[in-house]
Amino acid sequence: MLMPARPTGKLRRSISGLVRRKQPYFLGYLAAMRPSPAVEFDPADPAFLADPYPALNRLRESTRVFYDADRDRWFVTRHEDVRSCLRDRRLGRNFRHVMTPEEIGVPPLDPRWQAFWGVERWSLLWLEPPDHTRIRKLVAAAFTPRSVEALREPAHDFARELLEPLAEAGEMELLYDYAQPYSIAVICRMLGVPLDRQRDLLDWSHRLVKMYEFDVPLEAATSANEAAAEFQDYVRGLIRAVRLAFLAVAALAAAAGWLLAHPLPLVVAAIIAGIDVIETSFLLLVVGRT
Repeated sequence: MLMPARPTGKLRRSISGLVRRKQPYFLGYLAAMRPSPAVEFDPADPAFLADPYPALNRLRESTRVFYDADRDRWFVTRHEDVRSCLRDRRLGRNFRHVMTPEEIGVPPLDPRWQAFWGVERWSLLWLEPPDHTRIRKLVAAAFTPRSVEALREPAHDFARELLEPLAEAGEMELLYDYAQPYSIAVICRMLGVPLDRQRDLLDWSHRLVKMYEFDVPLEAATSANEAAAEFQDYVRGLIRAVRLAFLAVAALAAAAGWLLAHPLPLVVAAIIAGIDVIETSFLLLVVGRT
């Protein structure tokens, strides 16, 4: 886990108060704020990206918390400390809803990647309550026992449809030919969207997640921003189509009790709840492909 930026102002005063109360995470944090030997860690190193686990294991065993001056980030390496940080409500994944970039000491978002920031703005990975709570409840509707059980037969059919021609061919590339299209098909079913663009969805996901890496090259950032814009256009087109279809049958379906007896696809449920579902759809897409 990483903490953005060197703490200043309000954040530093908050940290000082937590340290005085001797919470385990902040004892390590305080130790890391003192001068310490440099830590050899380069998350942009191609060797690290290809196989990060040896370096992460070394860091976890040798360095509880450290500060990376080149990236102006604090890194927390151990599960118990990360868990303490994540569960403490005085901390958060995002600060922009309560403080400006100037107040916390970080640069503003790069305006060149506005489409990507538009997707990230409502990502469950970064939201804080009450928005996180509201959207998480919506997403949770797709994972109730009843909803998951309803996926059993479609998931079985997806697997058979993919595996039968591969078995006849006698060989396959496990990730590309089976794992990726299968996971995307299941996620599409959960979202209530057609399968005709599943390769596009996977491509958008691959390009977008490049923005989560350090030292993102200009070409990768440009591609991610374009993917975000294309993804938003696609989902908004689906929303418009579903709205028209839903409004046409909602009254009859409700009168017949159908809406109470059948779980709605996530996209339709989100439309009814009145929120932008683009970011939630992307989150499910990323989770599904990994």
